[in-house]
Amino acid sequence: MAIKSLLIDGEWNLKRNFKKRTELFSRRGEHAGGVFGFLETLGIVINKVLPDRVVVMWDGDMSGKLRHDIYPLYKNDHKSWDEETYFRTQQSLDEEARMKVSCTNQKIKVKNLLESLFIRQAEVDYIEGDDLIAQYILTKPEDESVIIYSRDKDYYQLISEDVYVLRPADNIIVTPSNFKKLFGYTHLNSLMVKCFEGDSSDNVSGVPGIALKTLLKYFPRFADEPYTIDRIISEAYDLYGKKKLKTLENILGSRKIYERNNILMNLHQPLLNKEAIEQVNIIQNCVLAHEDGYVDRSVLDVIKEVRNEGYDRWMINNNVDAFFAPYHRIALKEKQYTKSVLEG
Repeated sequence: MAIKSLLIDGEWNLKRNFKKRTELFSRRGEHAGGVFGFLETLGIVINKVLPDRVVVMWDGDMSGKLRHDIYPLYKNDHKSWDEETYFRTQQSLDEEARMKVSCTNQKIKVKNLLESLFIRQAEVDYIEGDDLIAQYILTKPEDESVIIYSRDKDYYQLISEDVYVLRPADNIIVTPSNFKKLFGYTHLNSLMVKCFEGDSSDNVSGVPGIALKTLLKYFPRFADEPYTIDRIISEAYDLYGKKKLKTLENILGSRKIYERNNILMNLHQPLLNKEAIEQVNIIQNCVLAHEDGYVDRSVLDVIKEVRNEGYDRWMINNNVDAFFAPYHRIALKEKQYTKSVLEG
């Protein structure tokens, strides 16, 4: 049975709406940008993609610790990677901590609402959501296609004939066929670009002076052919023999940085633990309704809660039915999937 899945980077979608939708409040005066914005955004994306299922992957508590253990500077804005200290610092009363508490509370509310909306979810302590997404893709059946909704360019390395990325900024679906037109090089080299450039948002340094423009300038075939670190160093060595440039010296000495970044960034080898692998397997194969036809969740329950919270006043023309139409569609698809599994 062919399935089209929409995979959502939950943490990113929650936080961007939490920070952006500052005008949204519940009936009790509590900030609700994360909750309402998440539901609104997801509904819009569902209407655009028309998937059979939706999977939201969340960052777990102390997510990224596996990478921090490899590279201590990774996301070093965290106050501590020690579990006891981590949770203690969350209770501080400064403004930043209060914002974190508000965002965390909205995350809990979103997760509870998604449960009733037939949205599949996974979250594992120490594990980042992008690793869960990668594991889902790497272990999915051949007849399942996937669209990832995120602005994170790390996901480009997972693009294939049945895996695409939907860009939030312009709603372009990035595929193998349009990747070069959009970015100027083959998607097969997207991981290599990341390894050379590093990632300032995660505090991962790259190779000094080396970016995509540099690679395309000195290695024109990089635009069309897949490269390895051995190939690029070999070609740099040949060029260096003709012209001794600092840029080429940096590439010749890049292997150590490249290999470290490859471990940190390679989503074809996600950093997981046993629980994460098990959780992704469950999310891929579970059914969301009971054998007797009784469903232990209801979109109508969410609509009732949304009205009680006063979120409906933020909807276009207060049209709750239109707002939740995409979720009714997913609920129907999941019930059909349950029936096909149980009868098959």
